[in-house]
Amino acid sequence: MTGKELKNGNRPLKERFKEVERRLYEGADQLSGGTLGLLVATFKSMLEANAQDAAAAIAFYALFSIFPLLILLVILGSSFLETEENYERLINFISDILPPAKELAEEIIQRVQEIGTELEVLLPLKDLIRANFQQILNLRVPVGIVALTGLFWSATSVFEILARNIDRAWSGSEGRNFLEWRLVSIAMVGSLLIGLLVLSMVIVSFFGLLDQIAKIFLGDATAFQTPIESTLFYRLVPDVVIFTTITILYCWAPKIRVRWFDAGMGALAATFCWEVSKMGFTWYLESGLSKYQLIYGSLGTVIALMLWIYLSGLICLFGAHLMAQMVGRRQT
Repeated sequence: MTGKELKNGNRPLKERFKEVERRLYEGADQLSGGTLGLLVATFKSMLEANAQDAAAAIAFYALFSIFPLLILLVILGSSFLETEENYERLINFISDILPPAKELAEEIIQRVQEIGTELEVLLPLKDLIRANFQQILNLRVPVGIVALTGLFWSATSVFEILARNIDRAWSGSEGRNFLEWRLVSIAMVGSLLIGLLVLSMVIVSFFGLLDQIAKIFLGDATAFQTPIESTLFYRLVPDVVIFTTITILYCWAPKIRVRWFDAGMGALAATFCWEVSKMGFTWYLESGLSKYQLIYGSLGTVIALMLWIYLSGLICLFGAHLMAQMVGRRQT
């Protein structure tokens, strides 16, 4: 039998395999209510848009914007950072947004601390954060200028890259010019800062109101003074911040008009994936499976932080492409 005949004899077999594969895929998609096909289309769209490269760029720029952002947030919110309880709430909030691995948190705060003050003795984690915040509050003007400069160069770059790649999820979008992207990214940074400040004030007011209710009706101000990190309200705060931020991103970033409902659905999926990833990443760091310190030495924590930001960027882009695919299917 010649090679040509052998090839022709194998073609029907390959076609039969493809037909079986197609039928299995269609059956699984039908059983899942179209979810499988939606996910496959989403991942194809992400690959075509080079979402993995975009997430790497986001991680690079975000590394330079996290600490100016935290410093500026503390400076702007210094009016209500006057009590021990408010310090504790801000400390716990920041620790919960990032993966709550103690070693990672200590290294992050230590790097922030180097901007404002130098300590000869390493304090416990919360004491170190508190000392750094106090130094920043004492140096509001000079640190504020440095933070503003670093923030609006790095943070706007992060949001510009993020916004560009969210826009790429929509095949019919025409994009924007450089100035428009910068203006959008600055608006996003400003909205994020204002939103975090308002949320912080709401949290402080909420627990202050509980104390007043306890004094009036129970005569005991300690009735509601349970550890804030153990309350359901506080545990939901990071998820609310992430969901709100992503929803705004999905609405503002694309050139085309996006409904709030569609943005909210995509943000809901992204927030769920982010929460699951945070729990898995925390377990990974605390389980001893990661060998970043052994391989990278003192840079191990920075590598772990960049990996987390990379995963978060991928999740955000996944939600954008998922939202675009859902809208596209509804319109066809």
